[in-house]
Amino acid sequence: MKNILINFDNETVQTALVEDGRLVELLLDDRQNESNAIVGNIYLGVVKNVLKNQFLFIDIGLAKNVFLDLSDLKERLICDGKKFKPNDHILIQITREGTGEKGAAATTQISVSNNYFVIFKCEKLDIGISKKIENVLERKRLKKIVSSLLPEGFSVVIRTGCKDVSEDELSEKIEELVTKYERIIKKAEFSTAPNIIQKEEYFLSNTISSLLTNNVDKIVLNDQSEIQKVKSTTASIREVDVELYTGDTPIFSEHFLTGQVEEVFSKKVWLKSGGFIVIDHAEAGILIDVNSGKFIGKSSQQKTALKVDREAAVQIARQIRLRNLSGMILIDFIDLRFKENRVIIMKELEDELKKDRISVNIVGMMGNGLVMLTRKRTRKPIVGQ
Repeated sequence: MKNILINFDNETVQTALVEDGRLVELLLDDRQNESNAIVGNIYLGVVKNVLKNQFLFIDIGLAKNVFLDLSDLKERLICDGKKFKPNDHILIQITREGTGEKGAAATTQISVSNNYFVIFKCEKLDIGISKKIENVLERKRLKKIVSSLLPEGFSVVIRTGCKDVSEDELSEKIEELVTKYERIIKKAEFSTAPNIIQKEEYFLSNTISSLLTNNVDKIVLNDQSEIQKVKSTTASIREVDVELYTGDTPIFSEHFLTGQVEEVFSKKVWLKSGGFIVIDHAEAGILIDVNSGKFIGKSSQQKTALKVDREAAVQIARQIRLRNLSGMILIDFIDLRFKENRVIIMKELEDELKKDRISVNIVGMMGNGLVMLTRKRTRKPIVGQ
């Protein structure tokens, strides 16, 4: 059983993805400042500063300029060697929220998406497909259908929601996105800058669409005034039951989530063995330290370390997903001297990270048990205290 629970209060909206009673993702939205939720929005901006023609700072009409990295190969290919200068107009899409003193990040590769596809312009046809569609025959079927449906000049990423969907429905969903894309480009041609070209009408749209997969059974929320907006958002993605919670106890308490939510805001997370992990945030990245704590094994020190590290690998993967940890992540496992133990830990970590909907890249393990990961930044992480 997989449900989405949404807790509305006066300031913050907490959206929880719950699998069989266990909290697996928690996303926070500021109800009073919807302008913060700009990821995915499309703007016609004005170039304000150019650094060595590789880095642009762009005014989109908000308090902070956004950042565009033209040293990125993808951006160079899209811009095709264009030399930008101050006051140039540029169409961009926000890819990452700003953090601290840093402004949001942007791309010139404009894309539109639904629960089935992400489409974008590309000179050479490129068809990507979700790794979670594992059946080889289904992957071939989808690629064949999509390649015949996609208009010239577009590329696509086939999302998990396409699995086992009929050709007629796939055709309808692609057509909707192509029409939406063309409207965006046309609007930008007749707009002044800086100006927003495309914005989600509902501030929870991105949150709901990112969590709403084919195996979500229902959405439960505790605010009557928001239920129709949530239903409208889900209707554009796929059919799912949306229910109003009317109980006397808080919605998270009713579903036994209060303790799990409190854990997300703590720097220290205890393991069943008595060991624990500590999660520290720094400007350069995130450090997760594994400690044996109260656990004293009855066998050798290496077996004790292996038991704690295996528990930690599972819990770390869960906490990365729960807290939306991103960027560079360093994990300091208890020293593992034997190669076979290191292999076990890496396999445990890899298997658990596959459950994450956001791509995680394991860079590797150093000899002293230090593991480096990178995870795509999509929104602000939850910082423990």
